[in-house]
Amino acid sequence: MISNESKKIEELANKKGITSKTFKDINFLLAKFKYHTNNFEKIYPEFIRTHEEIGKEKVIDLLKQTETITGAKPGTFNNAQRKMQVNIHSQIIHPLFFELDILMIDARRIVEYFIKFIADLSDEKPPEKIHSFFEGLENKSKKQSIFIKKLVKQDKDYVESLKREWKNWINELSDYRSKSIHKSVERMMDCTVTVYWNQGSNIENPDKTEMSSIKLHETDIVIYINNLWKNMSRFIMDGSNFIIKNF
Repeated sequence: MISNESKKIEELANKKGITSKTFKDINFLLAKFKYHTNNFEKIYPEFIRTHEEIGKEKVIDLLKQTETITGAKPGTFNNAQRKMQVNIHSQIIHPLFFELDILMIDARRIVEYFIKFIADLSDEKPPEKIHSFFEGLENKSKKQSIFIKKLVKQDKDYVESLKREWKNWINELSDYRSKSIHKSVERMMDCTVTVYWNQGSNIENPDKTEMSSIKLHETDIVIYINNLWKNMSRFIMDGSNFIIKNF
């Protein structure tokens, strides 16, 4: 667990079987998240190369078709264009998205297990759904459990930090989980490939091919995953400090 006081938290966890198990589950998921982050980073360059090649072939094919249809001299449109863009769709069956799916789902599970860990330490019933838990923090009396009321009484500053984390990134994980299960087709991602030729270059051999970055929630997907780790680290650090202060 990410904390300078992890030993103390482990000692607290080991006092009860239920907290000990949850503590181990959290650490397992954190190690798993790091493992799949490394896999994601290894696969990403190959993903880019593959889609640049797909885009290049599509551009060359379009130019050849245009020359055939118009009867233009070979290379005419190639030299006229010098640069051409195409949009391509990336299917979610690519291994990169398997890794993304695991990372997003496990990040949400880490949040759920950590909240459960605090509830177990408090001898209170853990929330059944993470979404309902965070809604309950917003002073919605019908959704406020005994556990939430105890949290508010123990440390209002920590409750406020949980609210901020929910708005800033945890809510996105909840939304992704729903789409992952029920709306996977909507998670196809678009990108743009740009192909360049120098003057006189053969249509079959472009001088440069570039692909736009894949984005998730309007952020470059690699940066998003890195930020996700940073967000989780802060979330666990704040929670660890709360535990040390109150148990």
